[in-house]
Amino acid sequence: MSELGWKTDVQMAIEGDKDAFARLIRGLKTDAYCMTKSILNDERDCEDAMQEAILNAYKSVMKLREPQFFKTWFFRILIRECQSISRHRQRTFVTNRLSDSSKMQSGTYSIDLDLFEAINRLNEDLRTLVKLHITDILPIY
Repeated sequence: MSELGWKTDVQMAIEGDKDAFARLIRGLKTDAYCMTKSILNDERDCEDAMQEAILNAYKSVMKLREPQFFKTWFFRILIRECQSISRHRQRTFVTNRLSDSSKMQSGTYSIDLDLFEAINRLNEDLRTLVKLHITDILPIY
C-alpha cells in the first residue's frame, strides 16, 4: 500500500470506515503475527491475542490522536494483550531439541534457536524492545 493510501485509510478508519480499518489490519497482519508468536510461543494464544488486539483497536481507533502513529499504536495494543495473556497463563516454556541443527525453518523465516532462547531469557521490557527491533517496527541505530 502506498504512503498516501495508508494515510487515507488511517484517516477513514478514524472516521468510522470499517473497510479502511480492515485494510490497515491486513497490511499489518504478517508483522503482527510474528510479534505475537515471538512473545507467546503458542498458536492458540497468538490467535487470541490477535483477535483481542484487533477488537480493542477497532473500538478505540476513533480516539487515535496522531494518525501517523497508527502502526505503533496498534502494536502497543497487541503487545499489552500478549503480556496479559502471558501473565494469565503463567506457564513454563520448555524447548525440545529439534535436531542437531540450531536452525529451524518456518515458512520463509529462518529462526536461530540459540538466539531465540537468549532473547527469551531477557527481562520482559528488554525482550519486547529487541523483538520490536528484529521485526523492524522500532528501528534502532
